[in-house]
Amino acid sequence: LPPGVTTYRNMFSLLEKKEETKNTINVLGSNVTYDESSDLKQVLKKHGYRVCSIADYQTFEDFMEMASAKLNIVAGPIALATAR
Repeated sequence: LPPGVTTYRNMFSLLEKKEETKNTINVLGSNVTYDESSDLKQVLKKHGYRVCSIADYQTFEDFMEMASAKLNIVAGPIALATAR
């Protein structure tokens, strides 16, 4: 695997899947946060979901919340191996 894919996968391997899932959806493969007015956030919010990306978190403890998401959206090929 290319170094970027390996690094991304190793970073997310720290997350331990939780039995209890929240109404959150992770966006993987993007290092930007999505504005609250973005179509993605607006549509999913209408259906009761919160969109999360790694750029949304300031601490490691907050980052660990991504383990309880119901769904992952792959926004870039770098995250495909991670999502699997």
